Amino acid sequence: MTDIASLLIFSRFQLYLLIFVIMFLEGPITTYGAAFFAALGYLNIWFVFILSIFGNLVPDVMYYFCGRFSRIKTIERWMNFFGVDKRRIKWVEHHLRNHAAKAIVIIKLVPIVPGVGLFLTGFMKVPFKKFFLVSAIFNIVASVVFCILGFYSGITVNEFSKFLKTGEIIIPLLLIFLVAFYFALKLITKKLLSSKYVEFINKKI
Repeated sequence: MTDIASLLIFSRFQLYLLIFVIMFLEGPITTYGAAFFAALGYLNIWFVFILSIFGNLVPDVMYYFCGRFSRIKTIERWMNFFGVDKRRIKWVEHHLRNHAAKAIVIIKLVPIVPGVGLFLTGFMKVPFKKFFLVSAIFNIVASVVFCILGFYSGITVNEFSKFLKTGEIIIPLLLIFLVAFYFALKLITKKLLSSKYVEFINKKI
């Protein structure tokens, strides 16, 4: 019994570790999905919440310090690699100089390219305390929102599936739909920062 219990604990630890790593790549949808399964009893919602905060905050800090200690040539290679033009860089730099906190929130909400905005935040020498405070508050609020949405979605679907007795079909289909919807929404928000849109903003600077 002791060996079985130890194995279960280790397996659960590996599962949480995997969730934490995936949050580095896609924090919001991973948080939502993990909270969803927490509502079904597979995970602990408080663990999911803590992992969500750090799973989003740690990459932010890593990007910040990568930018902080980079040279201009490294920045240029980074921008060329992701296909970010100078107009977008100019827009980010302008707002980081004049409205750092607001710019960080915008970068987090509508990333031009994942990591590029945060990379520039470090390169522009935005004070780390300000950056960390804004990023931490944003990630805590976002984690609360996605945990609540995921958890109560799980409860609702679970009750609904019990009523129809088709939970094994409804739950996977719903998760597939939500993932597809998330990435579609993400694609739309990126298009809002198309070259014409950024060029329009640059004229206003």
